[in-house]
Amino acid sequence: MQHVIIVGNARVGKTSFIYRLTNKTFSESYCATIGKDMHVINPTLTLHDHSSMERYQDLCRLHYKTAHGAIVFFDSETVNSVNIWVGRIRRENKKIPIIKVLNKCDMDTVSDICDLRISCKENKGVTDVLPLLIPRMEIPIKTSPLQTLVEYLQQSYCSIS
Repeated sequence: MQHVIIVGNARVGKTSFIYRLTNKTFSESYCATIGKDMHVINPTLTLHDHSSMERYQDLCRLHYKTAHGAIVFFDSETVNSVNIWVGRIRRENKKIPIIKVLNKCDMDTVSDICDLRISCKENKGVTDVLPLLIPRMEIPIKTSPLQTLVEYLQQSYCSIS
């Protein structure tokens, strides 16, 4: 299974993106994500919606290490924070593909650092995000369900006599 982390400042539309993608809905109301929400998109892809709250950053950093892809969300008010988010991810996972998504493009927003412009509110470009990221991601190594824990440990972590 491939894991994609979604990060960005508060109120940039991370959760709205997931709801629009999965439920085809949009809500004007705001409820902050606490810690991390996980959304299974299909049997091979999971999205991890990370809180932007500082108190949860240690928890979020743990997920950066094992993620296969990352999406940094921002809007016209948070453009200056994009490089901070990319830096946080790169410190933990140097090879992870990252795309930068400018949300709220229904507003007069200009940015030359984004990979994609979307509007969750108006449902514009939402379905273009994952097809842009997924081809850049490495396919995770599969282990056979018949492989025992001892065999796995011998191959990967330590020698067992």
